[in-house]
Amino acid sequence: MTDETPPRDGESGPPPGVSASAPDAASPGSVDSATGLEAAEQGATPASAGSGAEPEVAAPVATSVPAADPRTRRAGILARLRKRRLALGAIAFVVAFAVLGTGAVAAGHAMAESRAAAEQKADVAESAKPSARPRPDTIAAPARLRSCSISPLAGDTRLGTFEGTVISATGGDALYDRGGATPVRPGSAMKLLTAGAALSVLGPDYRIPTTVIDAGDDSIAIVGHGDATLSAQPAGSASVYAGAPKLADLLSTAASTWTSRHPGKTISTVLLDASYWGTGDSWDATWPTALQTTGVVSKVTSLQLDGDRADPAVAISPRSDDPVAAVGAKALAALRAAAPGLVADDATALAATAPAGGTEIAQVQSQPVSQLVGQMLSLDDATLAETLGRLVSKKQGDGGSAASLTGTYATALAGYGVATTGIVVHDGSGLSTDDAVSAVFLARFAAEIAQSHDDLALLRTQLGRSGQSGALAGRFGGTSSADGAVEAFSGGGPGVRTLIGTVQAADGTALAFAFLGVGDAVNETADPALDALAAALHDCGANLSSI
Repeated sequence: MTDETPPRDGESGPPPGVSASAPDAASPGSVDSATGLEAAEQGATPASAGSGAEPEVAAPVATSVPAADPRTRRAGILARLRKRRLALGAIAFVVAFAVLGTGAVAAGHAMAESRAAAEQKADVAESAKPSARPRPDTIAAPARLRSCSISPLAGDTRLGTFEGTVISATGGDALYDRGGATPVRPGSAMKLLTAGAALSVLGPDYRIPTTVIDAGDDSIAIVGHGDATLSAQPAGSASVYAGAPKLADLLSTAASTWTSRHPGKTISTVLLDASYWGTGDSWDATWPTALQTTGVVSKVTSLQLDGDRADPAVAISPRSDDPVAAVGAKALAALRAAAPGLVADDATALAATAPAGGTEIAQVQSQPVSQLVGQMLSLDDATLAETLGRLVSKKQGDGGSAASLTGTYATALAGYGVATTGIVVHDGSGLSTDDAVSAVFLARFAAEIAQSHDDLALLRTQLGRSGQSGALAGRFGGTSSADGAVEAFSGGGPGVRTLIGTVQAADGTALAFAFLGVGDAVNETADPALDALAAALHDCGANLSSI
């Protein structure tokens, strides 16, 4: 309730209608801005309208601000709090948005990095995967299981240590092998290599000359070039070498020419020149001397007659200790027979080299190499094999020594397309126990012969045929299913027996083979075991097992 006490003299009271109220307990500085704004809008009181008197200046009036209603104040405070809350909420929203946005960006970056890392790992994993094995354009047919075995036959004790290889004669595929890659002594099968080398280097048409040189004064020189077939047989008598040139013909021509060049002059010296290759290695150290005395082989000299046989008409005939010296007496006799009185009574013959620059006054030639090779194989002639081997070395520029033969043969045979790895050649006949050839080489060489490649067609004509011809005519029992189906070279030597060639199997398959039985006790009794192996090849054909 408000007290309305009349003002004292000199005090101004509130205008009429305005109630004075006690001041708010709060100091003026505590009045909120809204209350202060209402007080400022109140100005001085205007004059009364229609008054003619000069307006009276009002004395300053002390205005008291009414005390705010607590509810109003509370509402203001609440309003302000709401405004502050809204502002703080807005700020918090902005901050939260910024934080969340930054987090989202960071998370997006992290996710991108994680995704990139994952993709990189996937690429690495993909690249680490083994590439798929390429598929061939054509799928090979399943290999046939071959069940026909010859191994039990290969275990025959008569064969000693057996080594053998069988291949397709047309395709060269290996079908069976028992130690075939190991070089062993081949025995007389070495003659197949000598024949191949001679045909390759000398050629099938080459003929070996023997010449007579006018050596000056009262001398002539008979110069040998490696023809061991030159024969001392008289006209009308054949030696073991059919068609061989005759010493008589050579010296008859020489006598005639000498007489024309030196009328009335006699011959007192006949030089025997065997220097075409050296004479220091004319006998292999591994050859027993019995081979010479029993007539298997002569010393390897470039000048000799009839292979130095005591009996020129017999293949196996004792040989002398000096083939060159043996020519001397027969040459003097032939000269005297051709031209009586031409040769001095005291004429001599001696081994010597013909003087350089002498004039050739006579010459004869051997049968062509093609025929000599045939005679070597059909007669199993060791002397022909030795002289042909030395001739190959000489012609090839290797000097003609025995020591040169391994290299000579490797070069000469390489032209047939068969690897010569491991071949060791001490002689051309295979009599040396130091010779070494593998069954693999021999089988592949036999396949070349069967295909008649190059000049090897000649060798095929020299092979025996099972039960029908050559060395195999009386073998295979005559009633074997393989009769006539096997073409092969049958060989031997000290401690070795061989069968090398081809077989036309019952199913039409052509097989090439090389079978060798090696051992000190191995001899001719091994031949039936070798024949049984070849006959089994005929029966097995393409069904031949490698086991």
